Amino acid sequence: MKVEQQVVCLKLSQELKEAGYKQEGLWWWNKYSSNDFQNKDNAFLANERDEANGSFVAPTVAELGEALKDPSQEILSFYKILPVWTGTEYAVYKNGKYLFSKITEADARAVVWLKENLL
Repeated sequence: MKVEQQVVCLKLSQELKEAGYKQEGLWWWNKYSSNDFQNKDNAFLANERDEANGSFVAPTVAELGEALKDPSQEILSFYKILPVWTGTEYAVYKNGKYLFSKITEADARAVVWLKENLL
C-alpha cells in the first residue's frame, strides 16, 4: 500500500493544523521551495519536517487512532465499502449510526477528529 493511502491528504492536513492538531508525526506534507500549497502538485510527502519552506503533519491511520481515543467510550467504526467499481471508500459509523464516507481511512479519521474538536 502506498504511503499516500495511509496518511491524511494535503487539504485535510492543512485543516488539522488550523484546528490545533499537534504537529508531530512520522510523515509531513512539505512544499517545493518556490511553490505554495494550492494543490497536491506543489507538495510532496517526506519523513521529516521542512522548517524553512513550511510543512503540515500528515498523520497516519495509527496516529489518528491514538488521537481519537474517546473517554466517553463512544464506538467509532470504519468499514471499507465495496464494490470496487465505485471506488474504495471508508464509511464511518458512531454507535452504529452512519456519519459519512471518505476515500481513505486516514481521511475519514481526520474528519472525525475535526468534527470532535471544532464543536
